[in-house]
Formats: sequence, C-alpha cells, structure tokens
Amino acid sequence: MKEIDEVLTDYEVMTHFNRYFQEWRMNELQDDLQDLYYQSIGKTDYDGVYGISMAATSVENIVERTCAVKSLIAMQDEKDRMYNSMLNAYLESLPEASVRVVNRYFYQQFHHGITLQHPVMDALKDNLYIASQDARADRNQKRNFERYQQAVKKAAAIKTKPKRDKIKLIWKEF
Repeated sequence: MKEIDEVLTDYEVMTHFNRYFQEWRMNELQDDLQDLYYQSIGKTDYDGVYGISMAATSVENIVERTCAVKSLIAMQDEKDRMYNSMLNAYLESLPEASVRVVNRYFYQQFHHGITLQHPVMDALKDNLYIASQDARADRNQKRNFERYQQAVKKAAAIKTKPKRDKIKLIWKEF
C-alpha cells in the first residue's frame, strides 16, 4: 500500500497561498456584490403563455443575497489573511533569490497555468503543509475547549434548576 505524501498540492497552494488568485477571487466576489445592486431594476420578460410582462427581484431577496455575499467576502478575507501570515512567516526565513522563485511560481501558476518544478517550491509545500496542519490543530483545540466550557455551563445550569423549582414550590405553599 502506498503512503500518502504529506505536502500541499499545486491546487491547494494556488487557492490558499497564491496572492494573484486571492486578489482575483476577491474581485469576483466584489463584482457579484455589485451585480446584486442592479437586480432591483425591472426587466421585460416574455413568456409564451402570459406574453410580455415586467419582472423584478424582490428587495428582501436582494438583501438576503447581499448579506450572504458580504459575509462570504469577510470570511474569505479572514482566511486569506491567515494563509498570507503563514506564507510571510515562511518567506522571511528564505534568502531573496528563493523568494523571487516563489513569486515567479505564483505568477506563472496563475497567469499561465504553469507549475514550475523547483526544490524551493518542494520545501515550501512541505513547510506550509506542516504550518497549516498546526494551525488547524490549534483551531480545533480552541473550538473543543469552547465546547467543553459550554457543556460545563449547561451542566451547572441543570444542577441549579431543581433548586430553583424547589424554592418556587415552597413559595407557592405560603
């Protein structure tokens, strides 16, 4: 049985760490948001049964979509900042020539669809995989701790509830 390589794939490097791709994705989301503002304008529609009629998207529908796109933009921006901080932390330890190789790799990967084979990129993929796994483990540990705290609060609330009910019963007897 073949072992699984624990490195980032070219696709993961492009979608998570490539600044050109991140900029393109944010521009697309901003364009989607801008397009939503024009959907409230009425459009002429033709149907074989009803003939020519005016159609427009309801304001409520547009507001829901706008809120969803804005939250997606905020979430994507937060993810991009996280991945960029990992990348920048690694690039600070590299010499200038290696940083230029990484930048050329990102440019060629996004603009021409070419993935350059270079030892610097192999090391980058290994180290970024380790950094992303460590960050994921930290996030999961934090999330589990928050869930544990909520469970403790719920358990404490359940324990105090019978006392409250007992006090209410005693009060009603008077």
